[in-house]
Amino acid sequence: MNLGRHFELDQAHWPALCVRLEELLAGQAGLLPAEGPAAVERHAQRIAAQLLARGQSVAESTVPAQRAAGDVQAVDVDSLGLVRPRTVVVEAAGLWQWGSWISSGC
Repeated sequence: MNLGRHFELDQAHWPALCVRLEELLAGQAGLLPAEGPAAVERHAQRIAAQLLARGQSVAESTVPAQRAAGDVQAVDVDSLGLVRPRTVVVEAAGLWQWGSWISSGC
């Protein structure tokens, strides 16, 4: 994608812009609050809208060519099952008790 001669976003913010673009094109929300100026989000929204308007798919825009030709497997979600499910209740209670003992000086 050509950003043009007059792309006003500082080059230091381009990595954050790329990450945000990948999130938008994949339909993911950011895990952390956006870093950098609000201009990064504004540019990312505008560029993502342009790419989507052109009909460019997520795979075309975010997956490198060498990975796009990789092994793809289909998974029947209804066939998935839980094997040996575990809880952390016992461990959490033990950790809480251990913390109580440590804080009481035992």
